[in-house]
Amino acid sequence: MKLSSIHVKSLAINASNISTTTINGQEHYVIRGAVPIVDDIVMNGGLYPAEEINNSYQTMERKLMPIGHPMVNGKYVSANDPQAVNDYYAGAWSQNVSKANDKVVMDVYVNKAVADTKPDGKRLIQRLDDMISGNNADPIHVSTGLLLNKEQKAGESKQKKYSWVAHNMQFDHIAILLDEPGAGTPEEGVGMFVNADGQQADVESTSLIDAANSMKDGWWNKVKFFISNAS
Repeated sequence: MKLSSIHVKSLAINASNISTTTINGQEHYVIRGAVPIVDDIVMNGGLYPAEEINNSYQTMERKLMPIGHPMVNGKYVSANDPQAVNDYYAGAWSQNVSKANDKVVMDVYVNKAVADTKPDGKRLIQRLDDMISGNNADPIHVSTGLLLNKEQKAGESKQKKYSWVAHNMQFDHIAILLDEPGAGTPEEGVGMFVNADGQQADVESTSLIDAANSMKDGWWNKVKFFISNAS
């Protein structure tokens, strides 16, 4: 099985979505209402059916949220790999994952003390603080890493054509992307693009990144995907 990198969607937050809480004596940021995936969305030529999402979204609960997709020796790895934890983890995880109509919704928790021990963690804290203060309304993108089976099947969903259908999804992590956009669009409901005062902000879609390196084994193609949030 070979890895493929796909950017799927993005998350944007404003001050009204961010709060702080104390857990085990340590300050945490809480970002409410992140949307990692929506039913029947077509991303990078693949359909993610509602039934498959319903069967798998619970595997996102309490997953690690590294800064970027972890790589070891030039290869993508699970966020649970010890070296990946050391190099990419900065105190963030997903929690309260639930289904709201056709959307998967989750909260993001960030341990400030842990984030402050990593350069990228400090950047994340600065971005959140800037959003709270209104100094920066740029969106923060997230990218979900999962394992799935890929069925070659053509069709159309939500006015987008697809050539394959995702099955048996298992979520490994949700990466936080501080510098790059993802690839699903706000119009599709993936994320919440708002400006600092809570008003809808105009946003341009980014190009979808093609998945590569799939391994064929008969009718199914097993592929690991790293999916990001917005277009």
